[in-house]
Amino acid sequence: MKISVYITSYNQKEFLKEAIDSVLAQTIQPYEIVIIDDASTDGSQDLIEEYCIKEPNIISYFNKENKGITKTRNIALSLVKGDLITWLDGDDVYLPDKLKTQYELIQQTNADLVYTNFYISEDQIDSIKRVWCSDISKIPQNNNILKEVLCRDFPRNALFRYEMITKELLNDTGGYDEKLDIYEDFEYRIRLTTKANTAFSMKALSIYRLHGEGLSNKEKSIHLSCLNYINEKHKKLILNFSPKEQEKINGSIERYLSNFKDKKVTANNTLIFKIKRRLKRLIDKI
Repeated sequence: MKISVYITSYNQKEFLKEAIDSVLAQTIQPYEIVIIDDASTDGSQDLIEEYCIKEPNIISYFNKENKGITKTRNIALSLVKGDLITWLDGDDVYLPDKLKTQYELIQQTNADLVYTNFYISEDQIDSIKRVWCSDISKIPQNNNILKEVLCRDFPRNALFRYEMITKELLNDTGGYDEKLDIYEDFEYRIRLTTKANTAFSMKALSIYRLHGEGLSNKEKSIHLSCLNYINEKHKKLILNFSPKEQEKINGSIERYLSNFKDKKVTANNTLIFKIKRRLKRLIDKI
Protein backbone atom coordinates (compact mmCIF):
# COMPACT_ATOMS: atom_id res chain seq x y z
CA MET A 1 0.00 0.00 0.00
CA LYS A 2 1.22 3.48 -0.84
CA ILE A 3 1.64 6.01 1.97
CA SER A 4 1.22 9.74 1.35
CA VAL A 5 2.52 12.32 3.81
CA TYR A 6 1.54 15.95 3.48
CA ILE A 7 3.36 18.76 5.26
CA THR A 8 1.81 22.18 5.82
CA SER A 9 4.05 25.17 6.37
CA TYR A 10 3.87 28.90 6.94
CA ASN A 11 6.97 30.92 7.88
CA GLN A 12 8.57 27.95 9.63
CA LYS A 13 11.88 27.78 7.79
CA GLU A 14 13.89 27.37 11.00
CA PHE A 15 11.92 24.20 11.76
CA LEU A 16 10.90 22.97 8.30
CA LYS A 17 14.17 21.26 7.42
CA GLU A 18 13.86 19.05 10.51
CA ALA A 19 10.28 18.19 9.56
CA ILE A 20 11.11 17.16 5.99
CA ASP A 21 14.25 15.27 7.03
CA SER A 22 12.25 13.32 9.62
CA VAL A 23 9.89 12.03 6.92
CA LEU A 24 12.74 11.15 4.57
CA ALA A 25 14.42 9.22 7.43
CA GLN A 26 11.49 6.83 7.94
CA THR A 27 12.25 3.12 8.13
CA ILE A 28 9.69 2.59 5.39
CA GLN A 29 9.68 5.31 2.76
CA PRO A 30 6.45 7.11 1.85
CA TYR A 31 5.18 6.95 -1.69
CA GLU A 32 5.09 10.76 -1.75
CA ILE A 33 5.66 13.84 0.39
CA VAL A 34 3.35 16.68 -0.61
CA ILE A 35 4.44 20.03 0.82
CA ILE A 36 1.89 22.85 0.90
CA ASP A 37 3.43 26.19 1.81
CA ASP A 38 0.98 29.00 2.58
CA ALA A 39 2.99 31.76 0.83
CA SER A 40 5.77 32.02 3.41
CA THR A 41 7.93 35.13 3.37
CA ASP A 42 10.88 33.77 5.37
CA GLY A 43 12.67 31.80 2.66
CA SER A 44 10.75 28.56 3.24
CA GLN A 45 9.87 28.30 -0.44
CA ASP A 46 13.53 28.32 -1.47
CA LEU A 47 14.24 25.55 1.02
CA ILE A 48 11.33 23.47 -0.29
CA GLU A 49 12.45 23.93 -3.88
CA GLU A 50 15.91 22.67 -2.93
CA TYR A 51 14.33 19.49 -1.57
CA CYS A 52 12.25 19.09 -4.73
CA ILE A 53 15.46 19.17 -6.78
CA LYS A 54 17.18 16.65 -4.46
CA GLU A 55 14.19 14.28 -4.23
CA PRO A 56 12.12 14.85 -7.41
CA ASN A 57 10.56 11.38 -7.33
CA ILE A 58 9.08 11.73 -3.86
CA ILE A 59 8.68 15.42 -2.95
CA SER A 60 6.23 17.79 -4.64
CA TYR A 61 5.44 21.38 -3.76
CA PHE A 62 2.20 23.32 -4.26
CA ASN A 63 0.36 26.50 -3.32
CA LYS A 64 2.23 29.79 -3.44
CA GLU A 65 -0.80 31.85 -2.37
CA ASN A 66 -1.77 32.66 1.20
CA LYS A 67 -5.03 30.82 1.87
CA GLY A 68 -4.93 30.03 5.61
CA ILE A 69 -4.40 26.69 7.31
CA THR A 70 -7.82 25.17 6.59
CA LYS A 71 -7.76 25.72 2.83
CA THR A 72 -4.10 24.70 2.80
CA ARG A 73 -4.99 21.36 4.38
CA ASN A 74 -7.77 20.84 1.84
CA ILE A 75 -5.40 21.52 -1.04
CA ALA A 76 -3.15 18.81 0.38
CA LEU A 77 -6.01 16.32 0.68
CA SER A 78 -7.02 16.97 -2.92
CA LEU A 79 -3.51 16.16 -4.13
CA VAL A 80 -2.43 13.05 -2.20
CA LYS A 81 -2.51 9.84 -4.22
CA GLY A 82 -1.66 7.17 -1.66
CA ASP A 83 -3.84 4.44 -0.18
CA LEU A 84 -2.91 5.66 3.31
CA ILE A 85 -2.61 9.31 4.28
CA THR A 86 -0.94 11.04 7.19
CA TRP A 87 0.34 14.53 7.83
CA LEU A 88 2.85 16.71 9.63
CA ASP A 89 2.97 20.37 10.60
CA GLY A 90 6.10 22.15 9.39
CA ASP A 91 7.38 22.77 12.93
CA ASP A 92 7.12 19.18 14.22
CA VAL A 93 8.92 15.91 13.43
CA TYR A 94 8.37 12.19 13.07
CA LEU A 95 10.50 9.59 14.81
CA PRO A 96 11.93 6.94 12.44
CA ASP A 97 9.34 4.16 12.94
CA LYS A 98 6.25 6.36 12.74
CA LEU A 99 5.05 5.27 9.29
CA LYS A 100 6.09 1.63 9.78
CA THR A 101 4.22 1.31 13.08
CA GLN A 102 1.04 2.88 11.78
CA TYR A 103 1.11 0.86 8.57
CA GLU A 104 1.55 -2.38 10.52
CA LEU A 105 -1.23 -1.38 12.93
CA ILE A 106 -3.65 -0.94 10.04
CA GLN A 107 -2.61 -4.33 8.63
CA GLN A 108 -3.00 -6.08 11.99
CA THR A 109 -6.29 -4.52 13.12
CA ASN A 110 -8.08 -3.64 9.88
CA ALA A 111 -8.64 -0.16 11.34
CA ASP A 112 -9.08 2.77 9.00
CA LEU A 113 -7.69 5.36 11.45
CA VAL A 114 -4.64 4.70 13.64
CA TYR A 115 -2.90 7.04 16.03
CA THR A 116 0.11 6.84 18.31
CA ASN A 117 1.60 8.43 21.38
CA PHE A 118 3.81 11.51 20.94
CA TYR A 119 6.32 13.66 22.79
CA ILE A 120 5.91 17.35 23.59
CA SER A 121 8.99 19.58 23.33
CA GLU A 122 10.04 23.19 23.77
CA ASP A 123 11.40 25.33 20.90
CA GLN A 124 14.29 22.91 20.35
CA ILE A 125 12.93 19.61 19.17
CA ASP A 126 15.23 17.60 21.44
CA SER A 127 14.07 19.52 24.54
CA ILE A 128 11.43 16.94 25.46
CA LYS A 129 9.14 18.15 28.25
CA ARG A 130 6.79 15.21 28.57
CA VAL A 131 4.95 12.47 26.74
CA TRP A 132 1.30 12.90 25.74
CA CYS A 133 0.13 9.65 27.30
CA SER A 134 1.92 8.04 30.22
CA ASP A 135 -0.98 5.79 31.24
CA ILE A 136 -2.63 3.48 28.69
CA SER A 137 -5.86 3.52 30.72
CA LYS A 138 -6.33 7.16 29.64
CA ILE A 139 -6.80 5.99 26.04
CA PRO A 140 -10.24 4.70 24.92
CA GLN A 141 -10.19 0.90 24.93
CA ASN A 142 -12.63 0.59 22.05
CA ASN A 143 -12.67 1.04 18.28
CA ASN A 144 -15.30 3.78 18.20
CA ILE A 145 -13.93 6.90 19.90
CA LEU A 146 -16.47 9.54 18.83
CA LYS A 147 -17.65 10.17 22.41
CA GLU A 148 -14.08 10.71 23.62
CA VAL A 149 -13.35 13.08 20.74
CA LEU A 150 -16.47 15.12 21.48
CA CYS A 151 -15.44 15.30 25.15
CA ARG A 152 -11.75 15.76 24.34
CA ASP A 153 -11.40 12.90 26.80
CA PHE A 154 -7.76 12.13 26.09
CA PRO A 155 -4.54 12.69 28.03
CA ARG A 156 -3.94 16.36 28.91
CA ASN A 157 -7.35 17.20 27.33
CA ALA A 158 -5.52 17.18 23.98
CA LEU A 159 -6.56 15.17 20.95
CA PHE A 160 -4.28 12.75 19.14
CA ARG A 161 -2.02 14.05 16.35
CA TYR A 162 -0.64 12.76 13.06
CA GLU A 163 -3.12 9.95 12.67
CA MET A 164 -2.95 7.78 9.54
CA ILE A 165 -6.20 7.18 7.66
CA THR A 166 -7.23 5.18 4.63
CA LYS A 167 -8.10 6.86 1.36
CA GLU A 168 -11.57 5.31 1.63
CA LEU A 169 -12.18 7.05 4.97
CA LEU A 170 -10.96 10.32 3.48
CA ASN A 171 -13.38 9.95 0.57
CA ASP A 172 -16.27 9.16 2.95
CA THR A 173 -15.52 12.12 5.21
CA GLY A 174 -14.57 14.92 2.85
CA GLY A 175 -12.19 17.72 3.73
CA TYR A 176 -11.79 20.32 6.43
CA ASP A 177 -14.54 22.85 7.13
CA GLU A 178 -13.34 26.11 5.58
CA LYS A 179 -15.60 28.19 7.83
CA LEU A 180 -13.09 27.56 10.61
CA ASP A 181 -9.87 29.51 11.12
CA ILE A 182 -8.78 27.32 14.03
CA TYR A 183 -10.02 24.00 15.46
CA GLU A 184 -10.45 22.76 11.90
CA ASP A 185 -8.57 19.63 13.00
CA PHE A 186 -10.91 19.10 15.98
CA GLU A 187 -14.00 19.40 13.79
CA TYR A 188 -12.47 17.09 11.17
CA ARG A 189 -11.70 14.44 13.78
CA ILE A 190 -15.32 14.54 14.92
CA ARG A 191 -16.41 13.65 11.41
CA LEU A 192 -13.66 11.07 10.98
CA THR A 193 -14.63 9.24 14.15
CA THR A 194 -18.32 9.10 13.27
CA LYS A 195 -17.22 6.55 10.65
CA ALA A 196 -13.82 5.20 11.67
CA ASN A 197 -12.69 2.03 13.36
CA THR A 198 -9.57 3.07 15.25
CA ALA A 199 -6.44 1.57 16.78
CA PHE A 200 -3.72 3.03 19.00
CA SER A 201 -0.03 2.40 19.67
CA MET A 202 1.53 3.45 22.96
CA LYS A 203 4.84 4.08 21.17
CA ALA A 204 5.67 7.81 21.04
CA LEU A 205 6.47 8.32 17.36
CA SER A 206 6.36 12.06 16.75
CA ILE A 207 7.38 15.25 18.54
CA TYR A 208 4.98 18.16 18.91
CA ARG A 209 6.81 21.44 19.37
CA LEU A 210 5.45 24.14 21.69
CA HIS A 211 6.39 27.69 20.73
CA GLY A 212 4.86 31.16 20.75
CA GLU A 213 3.78 31.31 17.12
CA GLY A 214 1.02 28.71 17.13
CA LEU A 215 -2.59 29.30 16.10
CA SER A 216 -3.65 28.53 19.67
CA ASN A 217 -2.43 32.00 20.63
CA LYS A 218 -5.28 33.71 18.79
CA GLU A 219 -7.74 35.89 20.71
CA LYS A 220 -10.19 34.16 23.04
CA SER A 221 -13.14 35.50 21.03
CA ILE A 222 -11.92 33.58 17.96
CA HIS A 223 -11.58 30.41 20.01
CA LEU A 224 -15.12 30.81 21.36
CA SER A 225 -16.60 31.59 17.96
CA CYS A 226 -15.05 28.52 16.33
CA LEU A 227 -15.89 26.19 19.21
CA ASN A 228 -19.50 27.37 19.36
CA TYR A 229 -19.80 26.82 15.61
CA ILE A 230 -18.49 23.24 15.98
CA ASN A 231 -20.83 22.50 18.90
CA GLU A 232 -23.84 23.79 16.99
CA LYS A 233 -22.86 21.86 13.86
CA HIS A 234 -22.55 18.54 15.70
CA LYS A 235 -25.06 18.87 18.53
CA LYS A 236 -27.33 16.20 16.97
CA LEU A 237 -24.57 13.64 17.33
CA ILE A 238 -24.79 13.95 21.11
CA LEU A 239 -28.42 12.82 21.03
CA ASN A 240 -27.29 9.37 19.87
CA PHE A 241 -25.77 8.71 23.30
CA SER A 242 -27.46 7.71 26.54
CA PRO A 243 -28.66 10.48 28.90
CA LYS A 244 -25.70 9.85 31.20
CA GLU A 245 -23.25 10.06 28.30
CA GLN A 246 -24.95 13.20 27.00
CA GLU A 247 -24.49 14.80 30.39
CA LYS A 248 -20.81 13.93 30.39
CA ILE A 249 -20.29 15.26 26.85
CA ASN A 250 -22.14 18.52 27.52
CA GLY A 251 -20.27 19.01 30.79
CA SER A 252 -16.94 18.48 29.06
CA ILE A 253 -17.85 20.95 26.33
CA GLU A 254 -18.86 23.57 28.88
CA ARG A 255 -15.67 23.13 30.88
CA TYR A 256 -13.53 23.46 27.75
CA LEU A 257 -15.39 26.57 26.64
CA SER A 258 -14.87 28.10 30.07
CA ASN A 259 -11.13 28.36 29.33
CA PHE A 260 -11.90 31.13 26.85
CA LYS A 261 -14.64 33.01 28.72
CA ASP A 262 -14.49 35.91 31.13
CA LYS A 263 -14.10 34.44 34.63
CA LYS A 264 -17.23 36.14 35.97
CA VAL A 265 -19.32 34.96 33.05
CA THR A 266 -17.80 31.49 33.31
CA ALA A 267 -18.77 31.19 36.98
CA ASN A 268 -22.36 32.14 36.19
CA ASN A 269 -22.55 29.72 33.27
CA THR A 270 -21.12 26.90 35.37
CA LEU A 271 -23.72 27.55 38.09
CA ILE A 272 -26.51 27.58 35.50
CA PHE A 273 -25.24 24.31 34.03
CA LYS A 274 -25.17 22.67 37.47
CA ILE A 275 -28.72 23.86 38.23
CA LYS A 276 -29.95 22.50 34.88
CA ARG A 277 -28.26 19.17 35.55
CA ARG A 278 -29.86 18.86 39.02
CA LEU A 279 -33.28 19.76 37.63
CA LYS A 280 -32.91 17.13 34.93
CA ARG A 281 -32.03 14.49 37.53
CA LEU A 282 -35.09 15.43 39.59
CA ILE A 283 -37.36 15.25 36.53
CA ASP A 284 -35.91 11.85 35.54
CA LYS A 285 -36.82 10.50 38.98
CA ILE A 286 -40.46 11.59 38.72
